[in-house]
Amino acid sequence: MDFLEDNTLPTELTLSMIEASQIGAKEALRNRAIGLRAHQKSAAEGDIVTQGDQAAQAAIFSLLPASAIIDGIQQVIGFHAEEGMHEGYEFPVQAQWRWCVDPIDGTKPYFKGEHYWSVSVALQKLNTAGDNWDSHAGVVYRSTAADTLDVLHGKAYWAEKGRGAYALEVKPGRQARLGKPDIIAPVVECETSPEVTTPEAITYAKHAQEIFSALGLETHFRRSICHSVCELLEGERAAVVQGVGGPFDWDIAAISVIAAEAGVHAKFTPRILFEGKWRYPAIMAWDKKLFEQLVAIAP
Repeated sequence: MDFLEDNTLPTELTLSMIEASQIGAKEALRNRAIGLRAHQKSAAEGDIVTQGDQAAQAAIFSLLPASAIIDGIQQVIGFHAEEGMHEGYEFPVQAQWRWCVDPIDGTKPYFKGEHYWSVSVALQKLNTAGDNWDSHAGVVYRSTAADTLDVLHGKAYWAEKGRGAYALEVKPGRQARLGKPDIIAPVVECETSPEVTTPEAITYAKHAQEIFSALGLETHFRRSICHSVCELLEGERAAVVQGVGGPFDWDIAAISVIAAEAGVHAKFTPRILFEGKWRYPAIMAWDKKLFEQLVAIAP
């Protein structure tokens, strides 16, 4: 793969993630082409899983190594993903690093045949307290309506801590460094997870929309946070907010480091334990004042 514009090259592990995200996207498209069945995954309204999610996840993990040299040291790397691991897999107790994967973020639009879905892959390290995982590199492949089984036309957004964030056009292999766009659409993405909709969440959403309305910002609602953040990075969104419920760790693993390296004001704080997993309410905005207003009203 050529990187024709910016000469910043990803490390070998990030390149593996870029390639794996594309293979995952193609596997998702292949499964959708042959027909999908959706199954309810949890009590969450609209929370479904298809064989496309599972096949994409398997394809992604087949390309990611279980050990690698990181910072000059051979490291064991565990595997963590939205659709779980195969029966019998045990996370290595000695692993200080892990792959964190959301094979299809936006399963509902994917199932409907829409293009508002993404593939997310991140490399994370266990923090010094041993109670959370920090993303050191991340990749999100953003699907497009032009994607086919043979040729992908979307972009792979990638970042490594301290090295900036980049948007790679997959077909020509051309990339550019990400930063605040010159023009930003007056649109925000706002969602409160229906399965954890509480009076607190409803109040938060109401106050957030009051802020948006006062600034003349149009509010859209959609459930794929990774795809929405890709739109934010391109200036198609002024802000992306997922309220009190918020996404899970696999939803934000890649976008958290990409947004930070691109210069987006962002906050992800674990708040609600839902079905045994932490949810991370997400607030992201290009404008610092808007970001601070949204943080100030957060529960």
